Amino acid sequence: MALLPSTVVGVLLAAGAGRWYGKPKVLVDGWLDTAVGALRDGGCNDVILVLGAVEVSAPAGVTAITAPDWQQGLSASVRAGLAQADREHADYAVLHVIDTPDVNAKVVARVLGRALVSRSGLAGRGRIPAHSARRRGC
Repeated sequence: MALLPSTVVGVLLAAGAGRWYGKPKVLVDGWLDTAVGALRDGGCNDVILVLGAVEVSAPAGVTAITAPDWQQGLSASVRAGLAQADREHADYAVLHVIDTPDVNAKVVARVLGRALVSRSGLAGRGRIPAHSARRRGC
């Protein structure tokens, strides 16, 4: 079965104040560019940067948004990012957090590849119901 054409958006969660870390993690040198690169090189067509505690200049081609209720926790950033992905008519959203610089494009591509393969479809459009086998160790 051929894969259906898809729009994949990377949602980079970077809104927190980083109280335990001592500063917002989006300000850590290199982490923003590393995360954006992993998402882009891993297969995301676009990247949404979710900010909150501080505003930063987004890398070229990245859509920066602010989660207005970021102080409520990570779920507030997820909601804001997914709402923006929906406005961009994304078929898939890959969630990534700013404080995992060891996550590279290979990891993103692997996660995304599994999602694309398991997508159900009918007449060229994503549909439900979907069937998924439950396997241990996945």
